[in-house]
Amino acid sequence: MPKENLLLVFDDGDAKEKTPLRRHRPKMKAMLSIALAKAKTAVLLDNALNSDNAIENHAEACALLQQIMLRSSDVADRKRLSAVRKSYSDRIAELYDLDDPFAGLDSKDLFEDPPSDNTNGAFFRNNVETSAIDAPDQMHIPS
Repeated sequence: MPKENLLLVFDDGDAKEKTPLRRHRPKMKAMLSIALAKAKTAVLLDNALNSDNAIENHAEACALLQQIMLRSSDVADRKRLSAVRKSYSDRIAELYDLDDPFAGLDSKDLFEDPPSDNTNGAFFRNNVETSAIDAPDQMHIPS
């Protein structure tokens, strides 16, 4: 019997009938091939400065990789797929930033605020403390 026709049987215990489940391996391989083809197309579009379509293809590749990760039972495979998916997601973010002329403005360094200690008081008020009672003595009235 060929492997493609192999069926797994799922038994939930109380069910009167058993539900056949097909193996996921061939479907996952096909999905992985499609994801890699989408990623390759995205790179070609990226090199041709076609950001919108590159983003679309990278996003489709990420979605396929996510589906494969959910179906995979091998932890090492999921980690590798996750790393690849993260690199595609990072590139999508970079492409969005390239399309947005204001993307880098939030991250630019601004001038530092002046220190907030009492040494700056001279810039904003007179250092001499005056009260209403002392004010007439300090006033110079020309004669």
